[in-house]
Amino acid sequence: MSSIAQCRLNAAWYAFAPSPAVLPTSEHAFDMDNRGLAYGDGFFTTMAVYAGDILWADQHRVRIINHAQALGLAIDSAALWSAIMPLAEQMGEGMLKLILTRT
Repeated sequence: MSSIAQCRLNAAWYAFAPSPAVLPTSEHAFDMDNRGLAYGDGFFTTMAVYAGDILWADQHRVRIINHAQALGLAIDSAALWSAIMPLAEQMGEGMLKLILTRT
């Protein structure tokens, strides 16, 4: 299993990437040349979190895998999910929005 690089952007936003080299820097939270942001080349899913658990987690995992495959986005879903779960646990309750884009 590969790992996912992560950085905290502020109190509520995190960035994940397959490599630390593509993570935003403190100077520029997001690269305006990011294809996914500029052209909507990606997808999102919004997940409800209750008692530290993501509701309908299995369905969200399948959706993430299927959408990534349909768009030709190479993701390590196991590593991504391993990075998301601790955030849900820390959150306790709320909404977690995951946005996946092509860089």
